[in-house]
Amino acid sequence: DRVCVGIDRKSINKRGFDIFGLRILNIVDSEDFEVTVKNPENYLGYKKDGSEIAIGNPKLIVNPATRSVNIKKNEERNLGIGIEIPDNAVSGTYILNVEIKNAGTLYGPIQKLYVDVPWWILEKFN
Repeated sequence: DRVCVGIDRKSINKRGFDIFGLRILNIVDSEDFEVTVKNPENYLGYKKDGSEIAIGNPKLIVNPATRSVNIKKNEERNLGIGIEIPDNAVSGTYILNVEIKNAGTLYGPIQKLYVDVPWWILEKFN
């Protein structure tokens, strides 16, 4: 595949941090790629009961959320996507879309990251 995520689901506690790996293989002449990580447009994810985590709730902190990467033809690059969980995040499964564009066009399918934020780590003892 031209674009792939190694592990697409991780459990991260509130106040925690982890890194997802992303690999991009350039098979075209253009060498500049724009990588953007963001939530779907209408929601952040799903709570344990299946209801949506609505926009307006605290979001996960993505670092970097957007970056430009230069990759020569027939070379590949491994990137890290850092995810930090705020202490006031709603427990549930958050969904992040990873879009890689080349010359303004989507380069391969949108990749999905799933971050499970457990309820019991802080909420159980507060």
